Amino acid sequence: MKGQLFDERTVARFKAKYIDRGPNFCWLWTGAYARYGHGSFRFNGRTGSAHRFAWMLANQQLIPDGQVVRHWCDTPACVNPDHLELGTQQDNVNDMLERTYIPVETCKRGHPFTPENTATFLKPNGRIQRNCKTCQKSYKQMYQPMYRKSKRK
Repeated sequence: MKGQLFDERTVARFKAKYIDRGPNFCWLWTGAYARYGHGSFRFNGRTGSAHRFAWMLANQQLIPDGQVVRHWCDTPACVNPDHLELGTQQDNVNDMLERTYIPVETCKRGHPFTPENTATFLKPNGRIQRNCKTCQKSYKQMYQPMYRKSKRK
């Protein structure tokens, strides 16, 4: 086991939980799932993402700080190391926006989600929040003066 990142038993458990359909296809996770369709796998005393484990196993190294494991195949349940690559969370967000994963094209008041009219940020839970800048502006114009008046009293 010396020189290996994970013990043989953990590796065998992992390999029993996906379907290897060949190097050019996604290897679909059959074990437990976490939110957003990513596989969930317990290793080193903690539960983590199966695709992260797959990358670490294939590369025999831990994921560097500030990096995430990204799917270029766009299949969250895929654990094929050939479909995984390192990048930043911002790279991941940019990929998602480029691939139009956010199907809603307008805010709830009908304003278009264009790059000029959309504010995006990463929430603490890892989800991306989009806000309509037109709605934000009108909300501030309508409610901030009332809030300021009530604070003065």
